[in-house]
Formats: sequence, structure tokens, C-alpha cells
Amino acid sequence: MEQPTFNYLKDELLNRVKDAGSIDGVLLALHGSMVTGELDDPEGELLSALRQHLGQIPVVATFDLHANMTALKVKSLTALVGYHTSPHTDLFETGLKAGRVLFSTIRGKVRPRNHKAISFSVGGLQILCYGLEMTVIALRLRCPCSGPSGFEPLSCGSILSSLLSLVSR
Repeated sequence: MEQPTFNYLKDELLNRVKDAGSIDGVLLALHGSMVTGELDDPEGELLSALRQHLGQIPVVATFDLHANMTALKVKSLTALVGYHTSPHTDLFETGLKAGRVLFSTIRGKVRPRNHKAISFSVGGLQILCYGLEMTVIALRLRCPCSGPSGFEPLSCGSILSSLLSLVSR
């Protein structure tokens, strides 16, 4: 995206949030791989600016399953929810899940907390894990044979306990 276009859209979103007055939470549908001429992580910059304005008000976002997760994105969000299919046939289900997380957070039924991100190699494969307790664990497997983006999603199932033991070290 051209930088002036991003700046306009970011300002427009922030102005609308400010003009809305008192709000309980924000839900955004993002891709997670946007770049501009000047920024490698414009979505992170947008989320950070939104977080600065909203303070502790919950912000939940949905992301493509091969999104480029950054520390800034994770730090700026209350929770994130990723698609599980490509092509994205689960848009509705993912939005519904994110909405449930947002409303449960607003009502105090869940309290997502950021955890540190870990990155490690297994057999030459790079694994990156960002976790949000009670909300989502997003895992990505980097492998040369996994397609144009180089990332394939993993299910959290049985490898989750192994990853959690690594995080607690």
C-alpha cells in the first residue's frame, strides 16, 4: 500500500474511534502482511496507535493464517484470532470467534494476557510461536516446501505441551 493511503486510512480510523466517544471494545479484520513504502509493519503501527488512544479497552483482531506476526501487533492487541483455512472459507466462523472473545473480555468472563514469543528450530525447520493465554496460540512452521509465503499453519494439539514447556524455561 502506498504510504499516503495508509496514513489517510489510519487517521480516518483513529478519528472515527475518537468521535465515537465512549466505546467498550474494538474488533478489526486484518490481513497481517501489509507493507508500505516506509513501514514493514503498518498494521502493528495502526494497532499501537489505537492502543495508545484506547488504553485498556479491549482490541481483538482477526488475521490471515500466514500473517506476519510481530511483537508490536501482539503487544497492542488484547487477543488475536486466526483463520484456519486457505482459501478462507472460515471468515464467518473466525469473525464470530473473535466477537465472542471480545464480548467475553468486555463482560469480564475471560482476561487474555500476553505471553512472550518464542522462536526455535527443530530439524532445520524454524518454528515461531506467539501465545495469548485463554485466547489463541498461533503456530507457524517455516519450510522451503510450504508454498509462496514459506509458512504452513500447525495445529496446536499434541505439540502444544512441548511448546509450553519451552516457554516456561
